Amino acid sequence: LISVKVRKPLAIIEDKNEAQFLVDQEGLLFRRAAKEPLPVIKLGEDFEGRIGLWLAVDEQGIASYLKTLDLVASKGLETKEIYLRSKTIELQLTGTVVWFNTEGSIEEQLELLTQILQRLKLGGSIPQSVDLRFSRPVVKL
Repeated sequence: LISVKVRKPLAIIEDKNEAQFLVDQEGLLFRRAAKEPLPVIKLGEDFEGRIGLWLAVDEQGIASYLKTLDLVASKGLETKEIYLRSKTIELQLTGTVVWFNTEGSIEEQLELLTQILQRLKLGGSIPQSVDLRFSRPVVKL
C-alpha cells in the first residue's frame, strides 16, 4: 500500500549551516530548496535541519511564522523574508518592512495593514515601513 500526499511549500527554512529546506503548513521539512521564490525563515544558531523533520508547533515561534505567512499570502501580499524578534514578527514585503506585535491578533493587524497599503496605493505611495506594534500604526513613507 502506497500513500501519496502532495505538500505545498509555504516557506524556506534556513538552518545554522545555511542549508535550506522547504516547509509546509504543518511544519514538515520535506525537501531541499532549489531557488523557489518563497520567503526565507532563518532559525538561528542552534537549529540543524534535515528532510523529514517535523518542527514542533511552538519551536522557535514556527507556528507564528507559518500562520503569518499563510495569512499574508491569502491577502495577495508577497513576503520576501520573515523574522521573529522579541514579541515582534518582522515581515519583509516587496519594498516595505512590517512589524507585528505577537501578543495581539495577527489577523486584525494584517487586516489593518491591508487597508493602509490600499489607501497609500490609491495615493500613489508605497511605505518604507509600517509598524503595527502600537495602538496606532506608525507609517514611514
